[in-house]
Amino acid sequence: MSQVWPQVLNDPIVGATASLLLVAVLGGASWHKLLDRIAFRETLRDYQILPEAAIGPVATIVPLVELVACILLAVPGTRAIGASVATGLLAGYAIAIGLNLARGRTDIDCGCSWGGGTQPISTWLIGRNALLIAIAAVAATPWSARTLGLIDGLVILAAASFAFLIYHAADRLIANQALLSAMQRSR
Repeated sequence: MSQVWPQVLNDPIVGATASLLLVAVLGGASWHKLLDRIAFRETLRDYQILPEAAIGPVATIVPLVELVACILLAVPGTRAIGASVATGLLAGYAIAIGLNLARGRTDIDCGCSWGGGTQPISTWLIGRNALLIAIAAVAATPWSARTLGLIDGLVILAAASFAFLIYHAADRLIANQALLSAMQRSR
């Protein structure tokens, strides 16, 4: 059994699926930040971590770094670097959320709902980012030299699409859980 997992993780289908999922997640995150730069700036301000002078530059740099991670993940020779950049971003987001949770500031928007409403920060989001970091580790794992065919490409596309739908559904469940909790507290 212990010999099976390294073989599974080294299969190019697994690595390509992990890479494509991260491209979709980071690409969507970047897109929504670039579409509404003012809202992203306000989200950064609400976290109360950065000095005021850094908020504008960071609001410009972060979505661009997300895009760079997407490009690096999509190119075979730079996939591991892209996974490292993705890991750094996701860890940074988790740390920012954790710092604010430790301060008792649970009412701020995570800034991760892709413009689909607000989503208060929670420990669930830290767990989600930890899972995405694990997926980035899979994407960075060296692949076997097996040549991919058309069917493999379709499997990768289907698996990444399915994983993205699960990611998005879980994200909505996390957001709705916070909303339901707030409604129950107000009764």
